Amino acid sequence: MFYLTVSCHLITENWIQKSYVIDTAHLLNEHTPERVLQELLRISNEWNITEKIQVVVTNVDGMTKLEKSGCKWIFIPCFAHTLDKVFRETIGDLELKSLLRKCQQIVAFFHQNNKALESLQKHCSTPRLQRTELIQITDPKWLPTLHMLRSILELWPAIFKVFIDALQEISLNENERKILKDIVAVLNILEEVTKKIGSHEYRPISNIITLVQKLQDELRKPENMGNKIALTLYKKLEHHTSNIKKNHWFRMSTALDPRYKTCVLLDSGIDVKSEIRSQMRGKSGYDARNEELILEKYCQLRNISEDPLQFWRTRAEFIGLASVARKYLTLVSTAIPMERLHQLEKSQIINRRSCLEPKNLNMILFLNAN
Repeated sequence: MFYLTVSCHLITENWIQKSYVIDTAHLLNEHTPERVLQELLRISNEWNITEKIQVVVTNVDGMTKLEKSGCKWIFIPCFAHTLDKVFRETIGDLELKSLLRKCQQIVAFFHQNNKALESLQKHCSTPRLQRTELIQITDPKWLPTLHMLRSILELWPAIFKVFIDALQEISLNENERKILKDIVAVLNILEEVTKKIGSHEYRPISNIITLVQKLQDELRKPENMGNKIALTLYKKLEHHTSNIKKNHWFRMSTALDPRYKTCVLLDSGIDVKSEIRSQMRGKSGYDARNEELILEKYCQLRNISEDPLQFWRTRAEFIGLASVARKYLTLVSTAIPMERLHQLEKSQIINRRSCLEPKNLNMILFLNAN
């Protein structure tokens, strides 16, 4: 059973970001890009916004190929979904799926055996460990996997004692625990870096280029050179994000966020200024000389740390550039609210309501979000 939840995003004239959930469609078992596009068109037509949409951020694989079929929309992959794909491919290439399944079996043993769980808490050496919960996962996404492996490693001495007492055959040898530690070390990097996307709601794509560079730098640090998981994940990340600077929307959004603009403005391989100029020409009241001065003044700014919406709201001297910034900063980095990326309970809302009728689920999500 698949659901497609569609949200729309905009920035008001007062530079306030607004996000609305407009529909949740039931796709039955047909989860193809063509079927998803059909539902997107139906929903956008019902809301009379089809012509207003330029870019769709999606966590459905294969959508970008639809651009060649005559679709007017541009499709950009959800950043959170891309990281999950990178992780799954890393685990698959290193043949670690069986090890992760063993970890799931360990957690399931305690979830299904109250006596074993009570014994586990007794064997924990500190009150903090007694409060640590073993996390179970059903889908190998990187963040839930990190929580599961982290809890197993923290509780392993107590888990081992319970297994000895219960004559339980499921166990982890020293080499397997070392591999788990390597996985956790790498996923800790992903967690730390992705927290910079934002802690709540939706965030623009303007910092994704810098986050990818940060991830690559952290994965290539000397202390990670002997970590096969770090090396493989780095290669997978490079494969999926190598063309990110070539994407017009990523370039422009980054350039028009004063915190990260130097990342692309100082790149000799791309001419973002020309792209900005071409966008400014299309605005009413365009004055070539004045707009060029505004652009150069903006490009020379340094050490700006304030939120981009606050920046454009209060800088009247850049009014000729602000309308371009509003267009590109509207685009969000993920297909789901950012708080769900780091809060497991919220990310599993659909799983808990899968028994609802589709129309009721649609209405609940619509009312809850709006």
